[in-house]
Amino acid sequence: MNILLIGFNYHHTPVDIREQLFVDDTQAAALLAELIYQLDTLHEAVIVSTCNRVELYCVTESVFRAEAEILAYLSEWFDISSELLHTHRFMRHDRDAINHLMNVSSGLDSMILGEPQILGQVSRALESAQKVSASGKILNRVFTDALHTGKRARTETSISEQSTSVSHVAVLKVVESLAEVDNPRVVVVGAGEMAKICVRALIHHDITNICIMNRTSERSRILAAELGVMSHQWHQLWDELAIADAVITATGAPHTILHYPDIQAVMQDRDHRALLMVDVAVPRDIEPTIDALHGVNVFDIDDLQQVIDGNLAQRQTCIPQVHSIIELELDKCTAWLAGLKVVPVIRGLREKVMAVVEEELVTVLNRLDHLSVEDHEAIEKFAHRIVNKVLHDPTTNLREHAIQDDSENYSQVVRDLFALDNL
Repeated sequence: MNILLIGFNYHHTPVDIREQLFVDDTQAAALLAELIYQLDTLHEAVIVSTCNRVELYCVTESVFRAEAEILAYLSEWFDISSELLHTHRFMRHDRDAINHLMNVSSGLDSMILGEPQILGQVSRALESAQKVSASGKILNRVFTDALHTGKRARTETSISEQSTSVSHVAVLKVVESLAEVDNPRVVVVGAGEMAKICVRALIHHDITNICIMNRTSERSRILAAELGVMSHQWHQLWDELAIADAVITATGAPHTILHYPDIQAVMQDRDHRALLMVDVAVPRDIEPTIDALHGVNVFDIDDLQQVIDGNLAQRQTCIPQVHSIIELELDKCTAWLAGLKVVPVIRGLREKVMAVVEEELVTVLNRLDHLSVEDHEAIEKFAHRIVNKVLHDPTTNLREHAIQDDSENYSQVVRDLFALDNL
């Protein structure tokens, strides 16, 4: 059996094709069930599908036949030409396929180095496959080992520490600055995805005194209700800024929305009590000159990017350590897989030897019927111990040669010597 990976990711495949290939957990389960049912070349399969990758891991006896059949099936399923899929796909086999999965699980193959979400996505991919019985003994073990590797990478190194997300860095800046403020009030301007991420991150850091404001008040009201925070009408913005400790702006406006004279008036109302302003929008929401006002501290996207670059540099120093973890876990997993190749020979050898022993035991114990039941049991145990000791070395050697990838020759020698093919 071979492990085959056919993948489409951000390294090889344009985003418009990845979008067409994307499947959620439910769709992935349905596709896997169809693939296993329709293609007799596939024995097991798991799909890892995210915004940056769609990767199919499968177990097959014929790699090249499986590749052709899979691409043809995916072409029909997604209504994409097989030529296009062939052009933008990448393939990995056996150890290389497992190595790739472990790199993915550890966050080394993500667009954002050390991305923490991918580990959960790999876990859900395995669960989806298991629900439709598409994953079996081999891929269950491979994915379990990959998840273990990803967890080790995150607990034993700093590969996922120090945020590289603009929204999260913005919130961390707020959290750090307001650490000494009791129940700090934060105004979030905007009601899009970026604003939503910021509010959730604030709540995660136990800042819940939050007010969402947007020019379209209905959008801010709906978002606030969804997240369990407050919202006010846009005309109340200046009143809110007068009492806030920090403001995060995350609108999609094509121009600045907070200007020097307005914030100057706000600061007079605040008696110049410190105000932190964090702008995550592009184009910027906050006029740069506002930073010159006494008591105001403004951070824009460039300031946050400097923090992100520093955090990314720290993550990059962990890459060699993560590679060492992957190499160790990869050796363990491939050794287990290699051992599977000699299992039939080992089983056959043991069954043949045990059959001979059982036959001889029947003969000899019939001649020793004057002995007690306890004596008969002792003789049986003695015979079985001899079998175990005699078979220990050939069993161990077969497994070791399997790891060295020359198991086929040794297995055939054992089959010939003990006539196992005649069983």
